[in-house]
Amino acid sequence: MANLEINQTVYRMVISIYCQNCGMQINDKAVVCVHCGISTATAAQQSGTQGVLGFVFGLLGLFLPIPGIDLLISIAGVVLSIIGVTGNRRNKGLAIAGLVISIIAVTGCIGLLLTPGGYYIWY
Repeated sequence: MANLEINQTVYRMVISIYCQNCGMQINDKAVVCVHCGISTATAAQQSGTQGVLGFVFGLLGLFLPIPGIDLLISIAGVVLSIIGVTGNRRNKGLAIAGLVISIIAVTGCIGLLLTPGGYYIWY
């Protein structure tokens, strides 16, 4: 009797997703992105906190009446908003709004610092 060998080809559907960190296409079963090396679980958990904080810091810098401190808070708002805008994160709209508000706050703070008696006249 002859041995009969049956070759079966198994077709498996591969679903691709995109890395939340670098935006490259990866396999849906991947634990780590092959392009940037970040864990897919870690990338999925990033919530866009930087964008929200940039928005809040921008508002604080805009309305805080303490000379010098409001400038530092506004600069922190610009930095956090840029981080929130550049990454593939949620709350990108808040990050953009925070960037605009923070830039306005930085410009206003510098204007008030350079104007003689600026803060005392304004507040």
